[in-house]
Amino acid sequence: MSNSHQGLSKSPREKQQQKMKPNGVVKQDTLKNLIDDAAAEYICPITTELPLNPVIAEDGRVYERTAIECHMNTQGGNLKSPVTNEPMGRKLVPAVQVQNTIKLFISSGVIGEEKSAAWKERKENTELVEETRRKAEIGDSDRMVNLGRWYFKGGKGLTKDRAVGYQWLKKASDMHNVRGMAWAGMCLMNGVGTEKNEVHGMNLITVAACRGSEYAAQCLGKWYKNGDFGIPKRMKESKYWLEQIVDGNCLVKDLTEIGRGEVIKLMKEIDSMSEDGN
Repeated sequence: MSNSHQGLSKSPREKQQQKMKPNGVVKQDTLKNLIDDAAAEYICPITTELPLNPVIAEDGRVYERTAIECHMNTQGGNLKSPVTNEPMGRKLVPAVQVQNTIKLFISSGVIGEEKSAAWKERKENTELVEETRRKAEIGDSDRMVNLGRWYFKGGKGLTKDRAVGYQWLKKASDMHNVRGMAWAGMCLMNGVGTEKNEVHGMNLITVAACRGSEYAAQCLGKWYKNGDFGIPKRMKESKYWLEQIVDGNCLVKDLTEIGRGEVIKLMKEIDSMSEDGN
C-alpha cells in the first residue's frame, strides 16, 4: 500500500473517537442549555436578573430580597403578588439552596455569559457599597462622598435617594472634605436633596474652589460667565477659575472627562466674546 493510502487509513479506535466527538459536543451543549434554562427559573420577576440574596415569597416565587421588600413597602396593606396580582402574605423565607445553586452555576461557568457577567457585576458592586458604607460610618470622609454620589445617581446598584445622598455629602462637608463641600454646596444652591440655601451653598463652593476642587472652580467659572445666581457677569473672573482647571492648579480632580470638555468649551466662548467692562 502506498504512503498516500496509508495517510488516509484510520484505525478502528480513531474512527470511534471521530464518531463520539460530535456527539460529545452536542451533549455538552445540550446540558449547558438545560442548566441555563434551569437558572432562568431563579430569575427575579422584578429585577429580571439572578438574585444575590434570593428569598421565596408566599406566592411561591423566588425574588431578590431588596426588590420584593421594596414592592411590599410600596403596596402597603393591600399586598399583591408582582407575578399573579393575587393577594399575598408578607412572609419571606431565605432561599439558601437557590443561592448556593446560583453560586455553583456561576463558578462552574455552565450558564450563559450574559447572566453570569451581570450577576458578578452586581455582586462586586454590592461588596463595594458595603465596604464603602462601613468605612464611611467610622469617619472616612472620602467614602462619605462616594456613597453620597452613588445615592444621588442611583449608582452601584443603590436605589436613587437624593435626600440620603445629601446627608452623606453634608457629613463629609462638615469634616471639611473638599469634594464634600463642593457637592453639598451644589445641592444647597439648587435645593436638591435638601432645602435651598444659596448663601450657604455659594460659601461652600467658593471655599471648595479655593481649596482646589475642579468641580467647584467650574461652577464659579460658569456662573461668572452667565451671571447665574445673582453673580455679575465677569469674563475675567470666569476665565480665572476655568484656567485653574486647564492649567492643572486644581489638585482635587473631581471633574469627569465630559466636565473638562465643557470647561474647554466655556473658555473658547469667553475668548470669542468682547471683554469690554469686564
